[in-house]
Amino acid sequence: MAPPTEPFVSQWRRAIRESVELSVDGKVAAYVLSTYMRSDGTNARPGGDRLVRGTGRSLRSVRRGIAELKAAGLLLEVVHGAPGRSSEYRAQIPTDAKLVAPDTRTRAKSAGPDTRTRAHSARVEPERVPTAQRRVPSTTPTRAIYDTDACRMALQLVKN
Repeated sequence: MAPPTEPFVSQWRRAIRESVELSVDGKVAAYVLSTYMRSDGTNARPGGDRLVRGTGRSLRSVRRGIAELKAAGLLLEVVHGAPGRSSEYRAQIPTDAKLVAPDTRTRAKSAGPDTRTRAHSARVEPERVPTAQRRVPSTTPTRAIYDTDACRMALQLVKN
């Protein structure tokens, strides 16, 4: 029995994730756009309002992301939408796409044949900083303002 092949949309999402050319806007727009595609990467017709709701970004950011995807050759606009109509997009993976090479990723290596490690256990956790140390001291002298106001009020009471 032949092993199951991965759907094209999954391959496209991996190419988006590993792309070094795309900004966050492009990657977020691509992911949300991929949820409207068929498994072969065709027939994606979400409107701008749906992409804005799905990404949580502005329409300008979504349009910028789609323009990045087109420029990188990862997205093809099959039908340009007229006013009030959505455009239709098709996913594609160009052969010259700039992706992160698999050997540059950090992966856990096993110490030997008997020892097994998982990739997530090899990650280094960031150092936890107590909340009091995280707060940046305010540059505004709030205590001095309160003290000055209290002095002014006391002087007014004394004068009256």
